[in-house]
Amino acid sequence: MPNWSFQDSEWRQGAVIPQELVPEGLLPRDLDQAAKLVVISHDCDIVQPSYSAEPFVELLIAKPVTAEDKNGALFRGRNPRRLQFWLGTGEDRKLYEISAHDRLRMDRQALENHQPDRSLILDVRTIATIANWYAKRYNRSSFPTAFNKRIPAAKWKKIKKSLERDGDDVLIFMGLNSFDELPNDRPYQVLIRVVVPSEALENDLREQKALNVVAMLRANLADCHGIELVEVNLESEADFSLEDLNSTIEWDTFGYLSVPSDDPETSLS
Repeated sequence: MPNWSFQDSEWRQGAVIPQELVPEGLLPRDLDQAAKLVVISHDCDIVQPSYSAEPFVELLIAKPVTAEDKNGALFRGRNPRRLQFWLGTGEDRKLYEISAHDRLRMDRQALENHQPDRSLILDVRTIATIANWYAKRYNRSSFPTAFNKRIPAAKWKKIKKSLERDGDDVLIFMGLNSFDELPNDRPYQVLIRVVVPSEALENDLREQKALNVVAMLRANLADCHGIELVEVNLESEADFSLEDLNSTIEWDTFGYLSVPSDDPETSLS
C-alpha cells in the first residue's frame, strides 16, 4: 500500500487489533477466543512517524463477560483493577471486562498497512472511560484514613452491594470540610454528589437505580460516628459544573481501600 501512514489510518486509542495481526505467543494459551486486544496508547504515540521514538503500542485485554457476572461496582472506572462496560445496543449488546494486570505490548510496525478490527468499535465515551480508568491506576484520589475508619465494615459491605446492583451509571463525588487526618473529636462534614449521564435520568429504570444509590448512601453514612452528612444529591452530568468538580473529589470507593475484617465478603478490593 503506497504512501501508507498512521496519520491517515484508523489506528487510534480504543482501536481493536485484528486476530491475524496478533504475534504468536503474545496471548495466554487459555484466553477466551472471543477476547479482544484494545489499544490504550495515546493517539499521538500511535501516529508517531518514528518507530525508534515509539516502537510499541500498549494493549489491554477485553474479555467477554456473561450478564450474570455483571457487577455495577466495576462500571465507570470506580475499581482500579477491574473495569466492566457494555458495547453495542439491544440484543447485540455485549459485556466486557478489562483487568489492569492484563497489559501487553506489541511492535507498532506490525500495524503498518493494516486497519483495526471493525467488528467491535468502541464509542467515544467508552474509550474515555477506559483511558481515565487506566490513568487512575497511577494517579487517583485518596481520602484521610481517619475518615475511612469512621465508616464501619458492615456499612462498607452494604454500600458495596448496592453499587454492585445499581451502580452502573453513577459517579460519586464527595466534598469534605477537611482532607487532613482529624482527631476523633472533630467531625468530617460531608457533601455528596451522585452524578449520572443525562440520558439515565430520562429512563425510569436507570433513574430509579441511581436514586437507590442516593438513598443507600444517605442511610449508611448519616449515622456514622464522626461524620456529619450535609447533603446527598442526584445530578446529571449536564448540571455538574466545573466549580462542582473543583470543590469535590471522586469517591472511588472500593479498590483503593481495604477494611480489615474476618469476613472475606467485606473486603473492598
